[in-house]
Amino acid sequence: MTFPLFHLQITLRRSDAPAAAGQGATEQYTASMVLDSPRHAELLCPVTGRVHLDLNALTNLARQWDGAGKNDHQQAVEYGWRLTRRLFHDVELRERFQLAMTLTAQAAGARLRIQLCIDNEVPELHEIRWESLLNPADLNWLLADPDSGEDSIDPDLPADQEEIPWLLANEIILFSRLIYSNDLRLDQSRARDKLRALVGIADPQATGLARVQVELEVEHVQESLKGLRVDVLTAKASDRVSLETLIARLQDGYDILYLICHGRRNPLQTGTELALENAAGGADWVSGKRLANRLNALRHRPRLVVLTACHGGEGLTTDGVLAAVGPCLASEGIPAVLAMQGPVRMETARAFFGHFFSQLPRSGGEDGLQIDSAVASARTRMAERLDRWMPVLFTRLKEGRLRWYDPSFSDANTERRWQSILDSIEREKCTPILGPAVSEALYGSIRAVACRVAKKWNFPLGEHWHEHLSRVTHFLEIMERQQTMLSAVQSAIQDQLWDRHRHNFPPSLTSKSLFMELLSAAGKVARQSPDDPYQVLAGLPFSLYLVANPDPALEDALCERRSRPITKLKKVQEFIQLLEQQLTQSVQSGVAGGNLLQVQADLRKVQDSVSQALLAGSDIILCLRSAREGGQSIAGALRLLANRLEQPGEPLPSGFENLKLRGEQLNDALDAAWKSVRTLPRRELYRWKEDNPDADPINWGEVHLGQDSSYTPSLEEPLVYHPFGHWQHEQTVVLTEDQFLDYLIHMGSSSVEMPTTVKEALSDRSLLFIGFEMDDWSLRILLRYILSRGGSRKLRRHPHVAVQLDPDRSRHSDPKQAREFFEKSLGGQAAELDIAIFWGTVEDFTRELRARWRTHTNCDVGNKEVTR
Repeated sequence: MTFPLFHLQITLRRSDAPAAAGQGATEQYTASMVLDSPRHAELLCPVTGRVHLDLNALTNLARQWDGAGKNDHQQAVEYGWRLTRRLFHDVELRERFQLAMTLTAQAAGARLRIQLCIDNEVPELHEIRWESLLNPADLNWLLADPDSGEDSIDPDLPADQEEIPWLLANEIILFSRLIYSNDLRLDQSRARDKLRALVGIADPQATGLARVQVELEVEHVQESLKGLRVDVLTAKASDRVSLETLIARLQDGYDILYLICHGRRNPLQTGTELALENAAGGADWVSGKRLANRLNALRHRPRLVVLTACHGGEGLTTDGVLAAVGPCLASEGIPAVLAMQGPVRMETARAFFGHFFSQLPRSGGEDGLQIDSAVASARTRMAERLDRWMPVLFTRLKEGRLRWYDPSFSDANTERRWQSILDSIEREKCTPILGPAVSEALYGSIRAVACRVAKKWNFPLGEHWHEHLSRVTHFLEIMERQQTMLSAVQSAIQDQLWDRHRHNFPPSLTSKSLFMELLSAAGKVARQSPDDPYQVLAGLPFSLYLVANPDPALEDALCERRSRPITKLKKVQEFIQLLEQQLTQSVQSGVAGGNLLQVQADLRKVQDSVSQALLAGSDIILCLRSAREGGQSIAGALRLLANRLEQPGEPLPSGFENLKLRGEQLNDALDAAWKSVRTLPRRELYRWKEDNPDADPINWGEVHLGQDSSYTPSLEEPLVYHPFGHWQHEQTVVLTEDQFLDYLIHMGSSSVEMPTTVKEALSDRSLLFIGFEMDDWSLRILLRYILSRGGSRKLRRHPHVAVQLDPDRSRHSDPKQAREFFEKSLGGQAAELDIAIFWGTVEDFTRELRARWRTHTNCDVGNKEVTR
């Protein structure tokens, strides 16, 4: 659906100016209006004015309105009149609003999107029924006595409902409340064929709560949502409609949550609560904040939440409580929330939601669901109902749209593209190159990390720069030094890890746990999904991976996918036996403290406990590897092992508290024992600072591949190559703009080369670029490096794929041109490679890759024998 669209944003903030004379008990606010017109760029300059609101008078009038019964017509119009007169009292505000209405009326088929933005510091303004505003252009009496500030004038109220000039009287006006969110995750487009709705109907048995006519509600919901894929959750269809049940079901990835329940102000009047069900069938009063936190922690949270109260007794129900949950959910990250405010009639609610959901699938045309348009259409259908203003839409979406897309290749040769890449993978002639977006399931997008750092450290540049991590970290490194910058990024990632996964973490972890521990734990949670990108990629026959992000998620996934308990058991036994030999020599030489017999006895105890743990399925190899690379003592390694086994109180063997890794001999002993039983995978970093005498010393970790001629990447022991550093050695991580520029200079002039095996994997195999943004520094540098190696002739013999999220208007003014720009930009940099672009998310691609691999090989990823 295409039509001319004008956008008027009205922002209300508290005013610090002294109240004007004659204003009485009114509160003073500042209103600003910005009109975005397709042909009038000069109107983008905001106009401001003062707004005086008597909140107590409006509240009392609303109460009279709710209880007026047959006289509510007069109360409703009087409320709208008083509110309209107060909002448009300032001449400049009134004229700008009337200009917006005039421009819309003059443009054929045009619409006006009005978004009311209420500052977070004035949440009391959400109690006002803004949807009852009248059209000031149609009310001459509105201007009467404009300087008095009094509301005592008796308006000439129309006697006929149809003559009342409601502002939201037709589909031309798209009205919503725009909410500023503390959550920094961007709303991403969703694949069209995956749009689903989950309906929860809670019927708790509690004193004072009317019973819900569940069967009637189910019938109504199924009729209203017949254009969508719907699952209905009731106490009869499951154990209980509890918060835990809702969250468990939502983990399957629903776009819409439609919740039918009772609500109330909590007894302390400090917040809003919803009546869900507990295990006994009674009421579990869940606060709006608690619900928001649980929804926000989901990997795929719902993009639209619809709240409506149960309809009982007299045909009236007070939904104002539920409407108060809207700002809470939206501020915590839900893109859009639709609720009722005030006592809505049963027939009104059913008529509204029935029409709203019938319009929703076709409201946005080919690229999305236009929520505010569907609301306007449904409101128009209720024109003869006095409570037509009661639906209220809270949103973070400036377009009012939930976008969708069709994940696919950019050309018409989809089947041929898939067949060629599957053949390359099966022949072990494919190199995956993984970007930052592959880790979004762990801690969200890099843009969200950048926004969190920018907000905490008061990044001074424009908001459009807050999403660019390289620019934000560049500022922080200059102002606060490198270590502060690294800590700030790790802290932001750690906060997002905790926010997203804390409900699934073991009790031994807290928000203050070690950064690498939280990363590994989050990866373990994410890998519970068989479609997790790292899980899928680790199960395919790749012997070498190039990973541009600095986290260990792929290594952990490889350890789970390609190792077997009996193999691990054998390697750990060998390791402990060799370590015992080395430590015996060290103790005899006086390097390590402790009695030799005691050390040998403790080693045998460790071997026995490790063997038992391995047989129970615990990943000891991963524990020992993490401890070894972190430079911990033997005692530290055992503590880590105890935590992984969720036995934090388990005492350590007596001899190990004093057995520290000190002295070169003991370090060498551990190195020698570990190297002899090295397990998969092998990690290596590009040592781009190694030949720079001015650079600070860096711990590069394990031995350089160039110094280990015995190693060749294989399916049994694959190589994970990190060209831009790793968090295990944080000084190696490349983040800032200057670091990327220095990196590029060193790559062109340095004597330090990438290992031969890596260069070969980038010059004579299919390349699979997954998880890079359009403007990603790492992607551009890697492409430059690949093409500079002179291997394009060999690369032309192979198919290549890049996975790219389809651009949308949330970050691109012209998505179609942005898509064309990226295709031409990638073609310009690597025109000789003929890279096919798959438009979709990382998970879209890996999910389809997994499905097609099953068809191609007759088995799932990881089930095929990876050893040859």
